[in-house]
Amino acid sequence: MIKTMEQRIAAAEAALARMKYNTSKLAQQQDIRRKVLVGAFILERLGGGLPDGFDEWLVRPRDREIFGLSPRVGEQEM
Repeated sequence: MIKTMEQRIAAAEAALARMKYNTSKLAQQQDIRRKVLVGAFILERLGGGLPDGFDEWLVRPRDREIFGLSPRVGEQEM
C-alpha cells in the first residue's frame, strides 16, 4: 500500500515537472514571437533602414553580420 502511494506521488511529481517545463517552454516561445513581431514592425516602419544608435548597440560580430555591419574594432565573438 505504501509503495503504491509512493509510486502515485512520484508519477504526480513527474507529471507536475512536465507541466512546468511545458509552461516555461511556451512562455519562452511567446517571448521570442513578441520580439520577432516588434522587430518586423520596426523594420517595416523604418523602410528597411536601421534605427539610430543600432550600430552602437549591436556588438556581437555574428549579429552585426546579419545586418551587413562591419565588426567593431577590438571586439571578440561573444
